[in-house]
Amino acid sequence: MIEEIQEHFEKEYPKEGCGVIAIVEGKRKWFPCKNVASNPKDTFVMCSEDYLNVKRQADIYAIVHSHPSNDNKASKHDKDTCNALGIQYYIFSYPDMELNILQPECVKNDLIGREYKFGVRDCFEAMRDWLGEEGIEIPKRDAFEEMW
Repeated sequence: MIEEIQEHFEKEYPKEGCGVIAIVEGKRKWFPCKNVASNPKDTFVMCSEDYLNVKRQADIYAIVHSHPSNDNKASKHDKDTCNALGIQYYIFSYPDMELNILQPECVKNDLIGREYKFGVRDCFEAMRDWLGEEGIEIPKRDAFEEMW
């Protein structure tokens, strides 16, 4: 699987490559996705159609992306999104292919005074956090869902 991921990153270079690892019939499988970010050399936005096509046929295990010509350290955005989605992130340096596995943390944000960030600390997340305090669990939304 690492070879397939590396091939995808090579095709995408100098952009960040991205995709998902999903569980298909009990085995991990790599699914490359398009990076549709407006500045794909510095960040990634996974094509929601690609992501949803995988989600319809398999269970998402990890979000994967590269840091081209850079190290594999998680950015604040990587950490925030990993935590909001509740899905681990596999971050590869490229071309070195050194792996950093970022595990989601259960982060509690204050309901009042939180900085707004769509998909991380937005109105849906505030509602979900408040309901959680009341004992009502709302599942995390799907990654890359086009809600607007």
